[in-house]
Amino acid sequence: MSELSGICPVLPVPFLPDCEIDFESLGRVTDFALRSGAAGIGILGLGSESWKFTESERARLVEAVVQRVAGAVPVVVGAGADSAQAAVQYARQAERAGASILVLTPPWSFRLSEQAILDYYRSVSDACGLPIMVQDTSSVGVNQMSVPLLARLAETVERVAYAKIEILPAGPKITALKQLTSLVLFGGNGGLNMPDALDRGVSGMMPGAELVDRFVRIWDLYREGKVAEAWKEHREILPLLALECQSAEAFVAITKQVLYVRGIIASPTVRPPASYVVDEIAARQIAALVKQLGLG
Repeated sequence: MSELSGICPVLPVPFLPDCEIDFESLGRVTDFALRSGAAGIGILGLGSESWKFTESERARLVEAVVQRVAGAVPVVVGAGADSAQAAVQYARQAERAGASILVLTPPWSFRLSEQAILDYYRSVSDACGLPIMVQDTSSVGVNQMSVPLLARLAETVERVAYAKIEILPAGPKITALKQLTSLVLFGGNGGLNMPDALDRGVSGMMPGAELVDRFVRIWDLYREGKVAEAWKEHREILPLLALECQSAEAFVAITKQVLYVRGIIASPTVRPPASYVVDEIAARQIAALVKQLGLG
């Protein structure tokens, strides 16, 4: 498999009003991302509400996305868990279904030593044959992923090849990792800091799917050397990104609302419990921003 590079959106998982998975809408989001020029497709990330699924639902979701993509681009699957045993099971499940790359967060529920984190990643690396993307969620998780720790992961864990730097601010850590490691670096944070990440040499971005067409345009402009135009394009979507990036749950709910307003998913339902739900005022704001961007 060639090295992943470009815009790789993390798909939300649409739900029907009864909170069952809406696979028809999921197919439309996948098709939308592919038509927009996505270089890869992510599923079961934080933007997918990955912590809300049963094991059988996880398997069905990965299989559905892999089948829909049909080899057009790599499928990047989240496999992080609070134990190495669970992460290994998720990783093997994703590999059997045809995933191309694993995204692995460190355990979230309890603080670990750096050696325990290394052992966790090594367990998954030893158990499967896929490249691993380390997701650095230091801003929200209990386990801090320092630059030296990420460098050790790259040096000592065989399949660790990528890192998604999902912290705010991300820029200084991206620069440090570019200087110290051979990791293929991706930006996240919903695309909020995309121009800065591009200036610092990331190989791609993993935002949400609601504006994947705009993110691809920014990526293409930047790669063509039209940096000022790329920054201008990003400024146009900043009000919506600022609204989304208030929290992980706000991001999930608002990206779904945007996709709903754009006619791509049938319902913006978020599976409960949720700490953020789009209310009437937020819905009006989102509709206005989508219309302003000419996306409605």
